[in-house]
Amino acid sequence: MNTIITHLQELGLNEKQARVYLALVEIGSGTAYAIAKQAKIKRPTTYLILEELRNKGVVLKVPHKKNQVFIAKNPNELFIEQEEKIKHAKRALPELLARAAKDSNKVTTYLFEGKDGVRQALNYGIEALEGKELLCYYAKSEKGSEHIPKMYFDHYHALNTHKVKIRGFAPEHHSNKIFREMDKISKREVISLHESEFSPNVSVQIADNFVRVLLHKNSEALIVENKEFAHLMKQVFELLWIDKKV
Repeated sequence: MNTIITHLQELGLNEKQARVYLALVEIGSGTAYAIAKQAKIKRPTTYLILEELRNKGVVLKVPHKKNQVFIAKNPNELFIEQEEKIKHAKRALPELLARAAKDSNKVTTYLFEGKDGVRQALNYGIEALEGKELLCYYAKSEKGSEHIPKMYFDHYHALNTHKVKIRGFAPEHHSNKIFREMDKISKREVISLHESEFSPNVSVQIADNFVRVLLHKNSEALIVENKEFAHLMKQVFELLWIDKKV
């Protein structure tokens, strides 16, 4: 089978749809008769396939022509659209992973790398956090608040949208000032500690059944899915919380 046909099938087209699309790309534009001849497919079948491809947005019909004339969507546009679909679908990956981990005694870890990976890690389990509490250790940004990536602000607002209660610790650092101001509006409880006591470069978030670790310098994130581990981390947090609240 033609390699191009195989690759087009990987985009969701069946073999005949791929052959018709390829034929139309090769001739530029044409009637169903010309396309059928190029694709070596019977004309009645070609009409049906062209309609299927039109419904998929892969083939367009040229308006105001006496005879029906078709053109293929530019291959660049076709592949860009497919990449966008995959990118959009991947937003559901963190939640799917969260729902897949059903055994509370099993330790499951996920490593996310790069900016897109960290963004996925930040979205992990967001639906399950609805109305619950998240315990946090916030990091500082050595480069200053003006260099904080937008995804962290998006994460902040996503937690607010899902009415997630926040208690946490943060270093007294100028890069955190904007978040502490936002905390007042969101009614979050965040205790700022002097950098001599608390100056992490790693953020940690503790939920009921998972712990999220954000390694900012390396653009990496680690999710540890396990209720017992999360419970232990919560106990450690509470010891520090009680000590600093006194």
